[in-house]
Amino acid sequence: MKPSTVQALNAVNQRFYAAVADDFDATRQRPWEGWQRLLDFLPAELAPLRVLDVACGNGRLGAFLGEQRTIVYRGLDSSPALLAHARASAEAWPFPADFDECDLVRDGLVPERGLVQSQPPDLIACFGFLHHVPSLTARLAFVGQMAALRPRLLAFSTWRFAEFDKFRQRFVPFPPEVADDVEAGDYLLDWRRGALALRYCHCADDAEQVLLEQASGLTLLARYRADTYNVYSLLG
Repeated sequence: MKPSTVQALNAVNQRFYAAVADDFDATRQRPWEGWQRLLDFLPAELAPLRVLDVACGNGRLGAFLGEQRTIVYRGLDSSPALLAHARASAEAWPFPADFDECDLVRDGLVPERGLVQSQPPDLIACFGFLHHVPSLTARLAFVGQMAALRPRLLAFSTWRFAEFDKFRQRFVPFPPEVADDVEAGDYLLDWRRGALALRYCHCADDAEQVLLEQASGLTLLARYRADTYNVYSLLG
């Protein structure tokens, strides 16, 4: 995929979250069922649990984990509006939390953000984001960057939306300037709540899931489907 196509698709998603952040936050308050299994792979004696939430959105993973364990939390996201919701929620959290705005598609997990530390995270979680990373090459590299931070547990999910008619009905053709350069599994989806907006999403398959796991260089601890639409990989 050409760099110009990657940039164009990333810009689509930047505009999407700027337009729908409030509605997105309102519909994303409950934890995912699949998160519960994370705790089985994080020993209870890890206290505080050091969490890096990659593409944290409104921070609801932090709220969930903070109800289960004593944690120290850091969230990264590219959406200023969603980070504003996260920071507002964090004011009531009884544990340390900080947030960093960064364009993860454009910049990746760059060292300048202080992510390389003497004490690696216990958990790096990346949920609801890899489908926004244009090109398989970039997705594989991004998983490798997360693994390079040496977490005790790396957990990521892929979104299998294209398997379901409710999402296939939302597919919109790509504009001509990128249509010939997108990859298999790439789609534009419309948003049907509040503002009219489009988002770029990639639907992985089982073969890609394996490639993403292998790109980490870590040992696969569990792979499972949960929340109807998500496939999780837990590695350590």
